[in-house]
Amino acid sequence: MALLTLTSPDGVRLAVERTGSGPPLVLVGGAGGDRRAWDAVVPFLGDEFTVYALDRRGRGGSGDRAGSEVADEVADVVATAVAAGGDAVVAGHSSGALLALRAAAVRPDVVRRVVAYEPPSVVTAGVAQRLRALVDAGDLDGALTSFRTEAVGMPADVVASMRKTPQWQEDLTLAHTTAYDAAIVEAGLPEVSVPARFVLGGASPARMADGVRHYAARLGAQVRVLDGQQHFAQRTAPRELAAVIAS
Repeated sequence: MALLTLTSPDGVRLAVERTGSGPPLVLVGGAGGDRRAWDAVVPFLGDEFTVYALDRRGRGGSGDRAGSEVADEVADVVATAVAAGGDAVVAGHSSGALLALRAAAVRPDVVRRVVAYEPPSVVTAGVAQRLRALVDAGDLDGALTSFRTEAVGMPADVVASMRKTPQWQEDLTLAHTTAYDAAIVEAGLPEVSVPARFVLGGASPARMADGVRHYAARLGAQVRVLDGQQHFAQRTAPRELAAVIAS
């Protein structure tokens, strides 16, 4: 295992953990986490791939830049794939899946295949702008609350209960990145020419599954279902998810 430091085109420092041997595989996480979100999956991939787990900007060991846009995060994924040698498989979770798909859309010469685990397709317009305003005002608690109610769609009473837990305080450390995730969803679903595979949790909400299936059909892409899983199979079924990524 090695921790690499890359530089994105806009000068932001990116931390990437490299593990294993074989053709390159870039892993891109979703909201509220860093590269460690893939820790349970990586051991099942390292014998087949050289795995590059990216800390998205503003997370983990990576830097950030005020005013970063969706295109900047897409460029981060492309820079990681280029550093990996190109011709890479890129797998992403949630908003990270949308970044993986966008990277493939703009650089099909670098990304040869995408695995997208439950990319969000339900958009609430204007959330990213409201989140940016809250973050700029220093109201991280408000940003995290708004993200989970408006962008994710959690009931307000559920989020209110979450705010009373120790985990909430930990989650606040990445609340400044919520606007990035909302902006990625608001940017919509890109057209992709490289082979793509979509992954669903069999127990995930119907509105998520329906959007993914519709998008996959539009692209002529495969859909694989992990029975009994929900939105975080990288934690609850890492071996099964790794098998879908590798196949």
